[in-house]
Amino acid sequence: MTDIEKKALRMINQIHKERNCPHEIGFANRKVNHMYEALCRAIEQHEAFKQEVSDAVGAYNAMWQGYTPSRDMYNAHFAKFIIAKPDHIRGAALDIGMDWGPDDSDSFRAALAARGLKIVEAEK
Repeated sequence: MTDIEKKALRMINQIHKERNCPHEIGFANRKVNHMYEALCRAIEQHEAFKQEVSDAVGAYNAMWQGYTPSRDMYNAHFAKFIIAKPDHIRGAALDIGMDWGPDDSDSFRAALAARGLKIVEAEK
């Protein structure tokens, strides 16, 4: 079950609880339940829009990089729209028990780049 499907089930069960339905739904099949599929698609579209806003605000920030007067305005108004990108290198290092700080991923990427290498995310 994907995160989107889990989020949709949580929303459905929240509504069930609010309306005093006696049971909780533990699983739904998108191929069979058209309403569940529609809810999942709506959540997917919402997540995509949030990412689009985050990317646009990030690009705006990059455009004004180094221009100090806009910095405070940017931080005050736009920073909340940027979704932090997951650090998969740090996550993998922590998964195998390595002591890996937040800045170690940048150092690791720099060391790879010095050797002409880079890590790319696989297409889904």
